[in-house]
Amino acid sequence: MPPELGLLSNLVHLNLGHNQLTGPLPLTWRQLTSLEYLYLEHNQLTGCLPPAWGELAALAFVSLRINQLTGALPAEWSQLAGLTELRLEGNALSGPLPPDLGQLAALQHLNLRANQFTGCLPARWGQLTALTELGLDGNQLTGLLPAEWGQLQALRVLSLAGPSEPDLPEWRWLSAPEHLALHQHVLPEQLPGPHNQFSGPLPPAWGQLQKLEYLELRHNQLTGPLPPAWGYLRALTVVGLYGNRLTGSVPPEWGRLARLVYVDLRGNKIAGPLPPEWNLDTTTWAIDLPAY
Repeated sequence: MPPELGLLSNLVHLNLGHNQLTGPLPLTWRQLTSLEYLYLEHNQLTGCLPPAWGELAALAFVSLRINQLTGALPAEWSQLAGLTELRLEGNALSGPLPPDLGQLAALQHLNLRANQFTGCLPARWGQLTALTELGLDGNQLTGLLPAEWGQLQALRVLSLAGPSEPDLPEWRWLSAPEHLALHQHVLPEQLPGPHNQFSGPLPPAWGQLQKLEYLELRHNQLTGPLPPAWGYLRALTVVGLYGNRLTGSVPPEWGRLARLVYVDLRGNKIAGPLPPEWNLDTTTWAIDLPAY
């Protein structure tokens, strides 16, 4: 990675993706004060994310996915006030998720899946009111699901599954319902390595996520009943809760989920009856439920 590029003070758009670039991210690039778009995915970049890049005030889009980056996600990046999209999936980033990222008011897409992040989900991320897509599956995160995330009123896609499936298409496949059954359902003893292990109840406050379409929470250790308040998730089309420790029955209120086309409750202790509105004989898409 040429550090001399840091001298291009008027550079706005930099695309070096899908090459064989190696080495660390240059600290000198902190001088790219006009840079708005940075695309470096699918290379062989190593080293840490430079905290000094938090000074790139014009930056709106960053994609460093599918590299070999390590270390923490710098809290200094919370200074990127204009950032709308941050894609870091498929690296070996580690450490806790910085709560200060919750102040990125413009952030719409945040993808950190398939890394090695640890610790809990920051409650302060509930302040990301512009956020539409959030992917954290395939990390080593633990703890409770924050009720504060019920404030994410723009959220459409939320994936917190245990292991990440590397061949899963981009989230934008939501527009193509024929791909809704692409998940590989494996037994807990077949899961690869460490992965997310969220515990505790499903937050009823998440019933306020009126734009949520896709919710993936499979292969965790979630307990308790299915919240009746989630029956207010009128935009929900896909919900994956396979392989948790949930109990009780499917709330009648879930019959209001008129757009639901795929639900997976297997690997729990959920009992019937099902909401009568779920016509399993005539549904177009796979409704994957346990046997009673």
